[in-house]
Amino acid sequence: MIHSQGNPVLFPMKMLDFRDPKVFWYDESSMWVMVLAVRDRVEFYTSSNLKE
Repeated sequence: MIHSQGNPVLFPMKMLDFRDPKVFWYDESSMWVMVLAVRDRVEFYTSSNLKE
């Protein structure tokens, strides 16, 4: 992850073919979850504060 003018930006270094990010709050883990379509799979990222 890199920061752009103080805002976090996720940049997949190895895979540039990604799309359709979906971010939602997951109560069971008290975390934000982002689901991202990357080529032929789905990747999950989590954050407690949407910045780290």
